[in-house]
Amino acid sequence: MGRWLWRLTKWTALILLVCMGAALVAGRALLVASLPRESGEARLSVLRGRVEIERDDRAVPILRASSGEFADVAAGLGFVHAQDRFFQMDLMRRRAAGELSELLGPFALPSDRDMRRFRFRSVARAFIESLQGDHRAWIEAYAAGVNAGLADLTVRPPEYLALAQSPKEWLAEDCILAVLAMHHGLSMGARAELQNDVFTSLAPPGVARFLMPETARADHPLIGEPGDPLPPAPIPGPEALTPWPRDLPRKSEPERPQPLGSNNFAVDASLTADGRAILANDMHLQLSVPNTWYQAQLEWGGRRAVGATLPGVPGIVVGSNGHVAWGFTNLTGDFEDWVLIETDPKDPTRYRSARSAGLVPFGEIIEEIKVRGAAPEKLTLRTTEWGPVIQRDALGRPLVLKWPCLDPTTLNLNILNIVNDDTLEAAVATARSWWGPPQNVLIASSDGRIAWTISGWIPDRLGFDGRTPASWAAAGVGWAGPIDDARRPAVIDPPSHRLATANARTLPVEQSRVFGWCWAAGDRAARIDERLAERTRFDESALFDIQLDTRAASHEPIRNLILESVGANDPDPIIAMAWRSAKAWNGRADADSVGFRVIDRFSVLLHDRLLGPLWKQHRRTDPLFNYWCFQDDEPLMRILEERPAHMLPPGHKDWTSFFRATLRASLKDATTKEDYPADFTWGDLQRANIRHAFALAVPLLGRILNMPTDRLPGHSSTVRAQGRSFGASQRLVVSPSHEDEAIFHMPAGQSGHPLSPHYRDGHEAWVKGEPRPLLAGPPVSSFRLVPE
Repeated sequence: MGRWLWRLTKWTALILLVCMGAALVAGRALLVASLPRESGEARLSVLRGRVEIERDDRAVPILRASSGEFADVAAGLGFVHAQDRFFQMDLMRRRAAGELSELLGPFALPSDRDMRRFRFRSVARAFIESLQGDHRAWIEAYAAGVNAGLADLTVRPPEYLALAQSPKEWLAEDCILAVLAMHHGLSMGARAELQNDVFTSLAPPGVARFLMPETARADHPLIGEPGDPLPPAPIPGPEALTPWPRDLPRKSEPERPQPLGSNNFAVDASLTADGRAILANDMHLQLSVPNTWYQAQLEWGGRRAVGATLPGVPGIVVGSNGHVAWGFTNLTGDFEDWVLIETDPKDPTRYRSARSAGLVPFGEIIEEIKVRGAAPEKLTLRTTEWGPVIQRDALGRPLVLKWPCLDPTTLNLNILNIVNDDTLEAAVATARSWWGPPQNVLIASSDGRIAWTISGWIPDRLGFDGRTPASWAAAGVGWAGPIDDARRPAVIDPPSHRLATANARTLPVEQSRVFGWCWAAGDRAARIDERLAERTRFDESALFDIQLDTRAASHEPIRNLILESVGANDPDPIIAMAWRSAKAWNGRADADSVGFRVIDRFSVLLHDRLLGPLWKQHRRTDPLFNYWCFQDDEPLMRILEERPAHMLPPGHKDWTSFFRATLRASLKDATTKEDYPADFTWGDLQRANIRHAFALAVPLLGRILNMPTDRLPGHSSTVRAQGRSFGASQRLVVSPSHEDEAIFHMPAGQSGHPLSPHYRDGHEAWVKGEPRPLLAGPPVSSFRLVPE
């Protein structure tokens, strides 16, 4: 009996293993069938001629339209985007529209409730309905290409197999949703205004100006003198450390703006050996798998454009067309305003109107959020003549958001035209006319010239400054329209022969206030200018080297503080080790640097312990409230320099003892409370956390879907701006008409399919800072799209 049972068990286990193996083989075969086409032909009704598509050994496609029409390469681009990246595109449009729950179920409802307030789907639909000419033809051709690419797959993309769902058709308006998603991610003014309102309305006087400085010592504008041109705000007195007199009636949202790090810089013909101009651009974003961008080479009608594309949108976002090259950094200005709604104190269903000069009733819009596996959820929005109420101010009063991307008449797609521009002046005009997320646009031309300007629909404010919510019910308050073009700056053929921007203030203070007030710190811009001033001859590799610069000058004062406050013979061996590491620091945020890890952790804890008392008390009633300011080093340095007695945290007899205690605390892991090992480096602390959306929901999938946890160099204050899940979403160095010598790389790979050899094949070069070519190499596969 025992032997029979053993045999039965053995054969049962063997059969189960065979079945599991067969299931794995079948599952893999199913997934392989969802990989993109590599040969043959597919039919597409919108084409006017054939589109030949070749891919090189990195899966970079070359798309050639025999008709000479850009609409045909747009259709081809939609086809390859869909086959390589459709799930990414789907999440982008759904996130913007507040429609994730329809695909993912109830856990996505918080995101949908947040995003549905903006009613981006309605904006996108209205925009498409009014769109005409080439832009409409290109968008419609692209959407047709997306749907043809999806239909051509033998098996739907693997994410939909896992979700037991089928992908929905791509609409022309979904392209606009992808654009609006970028608007949302790159806009920061509304968040800054809400925080400033909290400090202005609830905190003691002086806290707002001190914690949110408009200028700082690190400022390095493109036009004007470096340094802080304004008198520094006084350090708030002892009354600022007492409980705030009033609590915030609303609760803060947990979202904080992403870090900043984008750079673009250029040199003109006088600084290169053969008279070429060279442009460098690295746009920094939250990093995920797959990457934001998709590399492509488009050829039509004797023209060629090459660079980074955005899956969901036709055209080259940053790149070169042989005549001009272009790149962006986020302007980081303020183009959003909160309209304070004055309700009738006797009847809260009525508000004061500017149109009728009296009280009128609120309107109402009901948005329905579809939820997979559950009943739809209704979201009711009160509406006004300025838009729906979506927030409350620090005193609990209703607010409406005015934002150019909420109005289809203040959007356009003019940047798509830049692929056809042949001269510097034409490209500058295109950039100035583009109403997208406002950007610093840098341009280089094939005749060796360079230029900078600002893009975007910039509001012309009347009767208020935009730093706190204001009522628009009175006459003469509101937006008069976009600013006059004469107020939009430009620099063409700079006398220095160099240009650079890095999200920071670029203009003298008074002029800059047209565009914003809560700027990024100037450290990166200053360092780029310093590196550009070191040489009189540049080539592509020299500019690429600047993109990888990890010099961290902003940490020098913190290093000096360590060296002054403790010593090599401190009785605590951990502190003595920290002193030696700080003393030996080479000034860079290198992955193998122990010194930078010591200095940065000390800096972070100083920010918390010295600035925290000015705002953390508000967390008593609003636990999610968080202070953020891109220039928060400035108020910290003021306290460290002046060291007023009332700012010394309790429990310390003097500032030196406080610094020693804070340094000791910073040498412990905040999670484990254990001391960091003596050889624990910056890279050990800053390990990559670049994840696929599925791995966020199912962490076990991370081993398959996420990028490796590499030790990463760089810091948010360095030119190579880097965090664990934030960094350069691409790096480009190019001279127009010399694209064969250009450099391009990005994290992850071209494909969004985990079984593709191109899912992560570009990642190692990105981590190591190794150059890869911009142009596609020799083809390893090809197919064609033909008209029906």
